[in-house]
Parts: sequence; structure tokens; C-alpha cells
Amino acid sequence: MYKGQDLDGDMDIYMMDVPPNGEARKLTHNVGWDSMPAWSPDGKWIAFASYASLGQNIYILSVDSDSDALVALTELRGYESYPMWSPDGTELMFASEIDFSSQVYLLDIQQTDVRPSAIPFLNDYQARYSMPRWSPDGRFILYSARVNSLAQDIFLLNLNTGQTQNLTHSLANDDAPSWSPDGTRIVFWSTREGSADLYLMNADGDDLRRLTTHSAEDVSPAWRPHQ
Repeated sequence: MYKGQDLDGDMDIYMMDVPPNGEARKLTHNVGWDSMPAWSPDGKWIAFASYASLGQNIYILSVDSDSDALVALTELRGYESYPMWSPDGTELMFASEIDFSSQVYLLDIQQTDVRPSAIPFLNDYQARYSMPRWSPDGRFILYSARVNSLAQDIFLLNLNTGQTQNLTHSLANDDAPSWSPDGTRIVFWSTREGSADLYLMNADGDDLRRLTTHSAEDVSPAWRPHQ
């Protein structure tokens, strides 16, 4: 699955089988930009961000349906981004920025009688939240944020206690955290040595190690799933 740009300038979501049968199938046909696609755990739905209406909102689309009708999950007037499914597939999480204030929201997508409502659980209006990620066991949320400083750090939220922990405490920018498949380690990129490089640490922030050292920009790390 990927996003691709048409000749008319629109950005849509595509799906393609692995070669040799790698024919691309266009999933969205919107006037605007569709991006940040995320598979549901059961592989039946795709959540994504779209400029299909005023502002950028979160939508879902059934992969198995012949219809390209979208289900709008949010109708906020801000910039909604980085949708992510909960490990059990019952909730969606996304970051939202409205009037220069940033929050992270949860959506209960099991509500079939009414449109799901967004539930804020990170609501420091002075912070700038980005790229929230559920832990593999669903007990924690990992995210990057600017809180009371110009630097961006990596934080961990315990969903059982509501407590947050700053894992990096850096004067540079730390961003794009990603859980290892077993939930014991976290990879992210940081500018603490000048250029953006990849770093690895334990899930509690200990044993920080630099993974890349060249002068190019190394960003958007992702783990290979367990085979």
C-alpha cells in the first residue's frame, strides 16, 4: 500500500500485490490529497488522512468493498494526521492541530449507531504532539512532542495510570519513534549530533545507542516484522 500522485496533481491511496502480479489498484478518487495510510490489524480496512473536505480529516475505507465510498471518522477544522490502529483493531489514534494547539485523540470505531467521537487524552495545549504509536501490547503510547521548549523529545504514556515519561531529554529534535515488534526497544531519529541520525534505546529510555553516523539525513525508521 502506498500513496501516489496522479497526472492531475491529486494524491490518492493505491494497493499493489507483490510482483510478479504487481498491478496497482487505486483505492481513493478524491479531489485533494490522501496520505498516511494505515492497515487495520485484520487487513480489512485502511485508515488515512485526507483533504477531501475542509481541513484534513481521518477516513477509513474497506479494502474488500467494490465501492470507493469513504467513511469520515472526524469532522474537525484542523489538521488531523498519523492515524494508527490499536492492536485489537477497536480504536484509532491520531494527532490533531487546531489553531496552533496540538492534541492526540482516540476514536472508538465500534460505535456503529453514531459517528465515533474523538476523546482527548493528551491535552497540553502548549505542546506539539506528533506520530503517536501504540505499544504492541496496547498498554503504552509512544509519541514525540515539544513541551515547554524548542526541542522535540520522545515521551511514553502509560494508559493504565495516565502518567507520562520523557525518555530522551535532549536539546535537539528527537522524532518518529517506532516500537520493536516485541515492545522492548525503540528506534527514532535525532539531530543531537548535527545531522539527523538513527538512535536505539530500551523502552524505558536506557541504553541509548547511535545507529548511523554519516552526514546524510536518516529519518523515518521502521522495524522488520517477526517472521
